[in-house]
Amino acid sequence: MLEWLEKQKGKVEQTTYIGYEQVIKGRLYKYFKAKKIKLVDLKPKHIQDFFDLLFSEGLSGNTIKHYRANISKALKGAVITEIIDSNPATKLEPIKVKEYTADYYTQDELLNLMEIIKTTPIELPVVIAGVYGLRREEVIGIKWNAIDFKAKTLTIRHTVGRGKIDGITQFIFKDRAKSDSGYRTLPLFDFIADLLNSYKDKYEEYKKFYGNTYCNDYKNYMCLMENGELMKPGLH
Repeated sequence: MLEWLEKQKGKVEQTTYIGYEQVIKGRLYKYFKAKKIKLVDLKPKHIQDFFDLLFSEGLSGNTIKHYRANISKALKGAVITEIIDSNPATKLEPIKVKEYTADYYTQDELLNLMEIIKTTPIELPVVIAGVYGLRREEVIGIKWNAIDFKAKTLTIRHTVGRGKIDGITQFIFKDRAKSDSGYRTLPLFDFIADLLNSYKDKYEEYKKFYGNTYCNDYKNYMCLMENGELMKPGLH
């Protein structure tokens, strides 16, 4: 699995690789290393026992599907390269997944939330996310050049996430959204434009206050902390 993971570098997107690495270098590697099962001796039962353990630890079916997908892809590669004759993962029954039911804020709840977060460090990203229904990676990824104050538009074309690469947590920058439908231009409402302009003024004040300790690396981004650092998705 580690050998297969190493070969994925450069073949898949960075965010995809991070997902692979989290699955393989976490529970999967530790479990099978302790079992000391040779690849040629690997049976469907060995894999199923691992899945049963994950279920017993409280992992969801959707999460366990990621483990199965990685195992199956790696073993498929082993079959293609004739290391093994067949893929034992394909003989297992499908993993049952609970249907996801989304929950939503009511209008009153959303208005109450926006009132509560006024003047807090997360005001801007929460308001933008709440008004436009954006993912947090999309909100943090908005740059000032994505905002056209004259045409009154806001364009989503860049995302910023966080993930571990080789054990180091870092920002993941992408110059496109999660899918083609992720590219979209939204109307810039007047109250959003006013809020953005007020934050432009705030950032200038923060910059003066922090002086040479202010971080200018992310000045092109809209959602910053007081010291100029880029906000981290999931930090607050």
